[in-house]
Order: sequence, then C-alpha cells, then structure tokens
Amino acid sequence: MDFQKALEMPVVAVGLPRWREQIPNNRRNICDLALNSKRVQLIQVRTGMSIGGILRELQMPYGDILVAIGGGPGTRHLADLYDSSNKPVIPLDIQLREGSPMVGEEMYQKAMADPCKFFEYEPRQGAAAALAALTLKDCLPPVTEFEHRFFDLVSHLPRPRAFLVHLQNQDKRDYRNVQRFIDQVVKPIMEDTGYRSYEVGLNEMDKAFLNVEIFEKLRSSSLVVADLTGLRPNCFMEMGYAFGRNIRTIVTAKKGTKLPFDTSAIPCYFWSGKISMQNLRHSFKDFISRNINRAPLSLHTLLMD
Repeated sequence: MDFQKALEMPVVAVGLPRWREQIPNNRRNICDLALNSKRVQLIQVRTGMSIGGILRELQMPYGDILVAIGGGPGTRHLADLYDSSNKPVIPLDIQLREGSPMVGEEMYQKAMADPCKFFEYEPRQGAAAALAALTLKDCLPPVTEFEHRFFDLVSHLPRPRAFLVHLQNQDKRDYRNVQRFIDQVVKPIMEDTGYRSYEVGLNEMDKAFLNVEIFEKLRSSSLVVADLTGLRPNCFMEMGYAFGRNIRTIVTAKKGTKLPFDTSAIPCYFWSGKISMQNLRHSFKDFISRNINRAPLSLHTLLMD
C-alpha cells in the first residue's frame, strides 16, 4: 500500500504548456484514456516557462528512483538532480538508435564499473550482478522475466526516507502528546506505506556533528513530516530547508497551535489527543493522500493555476 495507490493516481505527469500538440494523432486516444482514468495527475508548467531544466526540476521531487533509458543532456541533468538528493539512478542499456551510444547506455557502462555511484544495494557485492541481469543490449527478454529481475534489484535498495521533525525537549508541556502522535500515528503510517522513518537522536548518526547529520539526512529524504507543536525555531528551520529543497513536506500541529503562516498556502493537519489513535491514523492518512503530491512550494510560480 502506498499513498499514490490510495489516491488512485500512481502516475504524476509534468508537462510543458503545449504538451498535447507533441502527442502523435495515433496516440491521443491512449493519452485521453489515461487522463480520464483518474490514475494520472497532470501538472502543467506556465506559458513562457517552457525550459527543459525547469521541467526536470519539477519532475524530480515526485520520484524516488530514476530509470534512465536513452536520452541526451536532459537525461544526464535529471540523473544529476536525483544524485544530488541521494536518490537511486538505474540506467538501462537498451539501444534505441544506430550510431553513438545514448546517455542511458553510457551511464549503464559506468554503473557496471561502479554501481555504488548510482544506487545503494544490499549486499553491496551483489550490485553489479543485479544490474547485469537487466541488460537489454543483445536481446529483449520476456516482459515477465525482466519485470522479476528489475523488481528484485529494487527490493535490495533502501526504502525512501521519511524525516520526522517535531518537538524534542522533554521538559515542554506538549512533549508527551507529540511523541505519542509520532509513535502511534505517524510512524505506523510511514511503515505501512513503504517509508523508513528517521528521527534526530534516535537513529544512528553517520556524521560527527548533529547539524551536519540533520541537513544531510534532510537532503536525501523523500518525505518530511514536520510537526510544529510548540513552535520551536529548529522545527521551522528544518521545515523551511525541506521546502527550499523541493522535498515533499507534510505539516502537522496539535489542535490550537497558532501557526505564523497562511494554512491555505501550506495546509496543516491539526490533531487532537482526545481522538482515538485509530481515528487519527485514518484521518491523517487521508490528509497525506490529498496533499503529498502538491507541487513544491518554491516552484508554485512556475505552474498553471
């Protein structure tokens, strides 16, 4: 189960203003069927913003894994964006044209030589063999066979990280209620939907300094859940960093918290300790489903209204 399935929109399509004109006539019926199925969320860039780099900046936050097939400089740029957020890049070597290799083929050769530069595989020594099993250079295997090999590789990658931001000071009045909400509502939902939760102070540190650790982990997170109960400055700083990095961010707070921003621009889930944990989990999951694919805050000006 994941939020995209809960939304019944497993596909997010980011398009330029004249995207429909680029679809061949014999493919338009397929496109319309997909859009009308309610399984595709279409996000369109504003007129005048028809720049490939902007399109890729919009695309990257919605993906957790990049599968690179063919392509040119744009594919390389998108791969760099994924890499900068420590997201896996899986290149395939299928030959789409005669002549010089395309970017996907070039990256495949580099990944075979050093897979760890492209994705984190466990156990590490099995990465090259798993990628080699996906080769499409000489022949195309049956779809079901390739599907099995591909998802076997993906099953050995780390689950995407959900970074949990919340009140940490045990001397504060709301600490116990916040921790209860995190432990009994947020974490179970993250686990059920395929994320691995990360909390400062509870997980093993990779860096010597806490601030470095926080921002390194934030940078490589796919989702941030920021609870602002207590209005702690560090929580706002971490939330702001997530927004600035175009990371999908869900904001929560205890009912009665007076937030210093317009919640119509940044929706907030207000929870109450008087409601059962089961009901909170149900309503919070629904809130996430409705808000997880909101366009990144810093890119709103680039999108069609």
